[in-house]
Amino acid sequence: GQRRLLIARADAAGISLSAILNQLSPPPPLTGVLGVEEGGRPLLLPLSAGNVPHLLLAGSSGAGKSSLLRTFLFSLALGSRQSQCQFLVIDPQIGRGGRRRELELVVLLPHMLAQPARDPAAISALFSFLGEELAFRRETGHQSPAIFTAIESVVAVLEMGGAEQKELLGLLLQEGPAVGLHFLLTTGRPY
Repeated sequence: GQRRLLIARADAAGISLSAILNQLSPPPPLTGVLGVEEGGRPLLLPLSAGNVPHLLLAGSSGAGKSSLLRTFLFSLALGSRQSQCQFLVIDPQIGRGGRRRELELVVLLPHMLAQPARDPAAISALFSFLGEELAFRRETGHQSPAIFTAIESVVAVLEMGGAEQKELLGLLLQEGPAVGLHFLLTTGRPY
């Protein structure tokens, strides 16, 4: 299934993640915060193979995709122990050109498995690791900890990596959720 949220509110006030999390005691594991509903209740998204296996955030530049992705990762971390979930980040723009990126703060979380992949070689190595992890988990039946891979600008990352990387990501998207591999993707131009 597919769920789409179209949110265009000129009067939208900022929402504090801590205020949302205070309404949840404790936050559910493997569940991320997307915001609040009209009535003020937290809008949550549990990621699982049977529910929503992945998250794709699409929108124009400056729409807040990266901020929402960062918030989602922080809320996952606050509601889940390291033994339940771990993170990988692919962001080819992190730390480049003196520009601060939204996902830079995520590297401070203890849930991070590795430093963010920024260049084509590191991105390729991370995809290889995920392919090996998929094979290992299918063979052994392991499903935890859940590994959430956040990919900023997924279309640009795939254009850098070529056909083999696209094929591997397709396989990971199809078969990964059954063994605890989930993807959180952003793009300004979905296909």
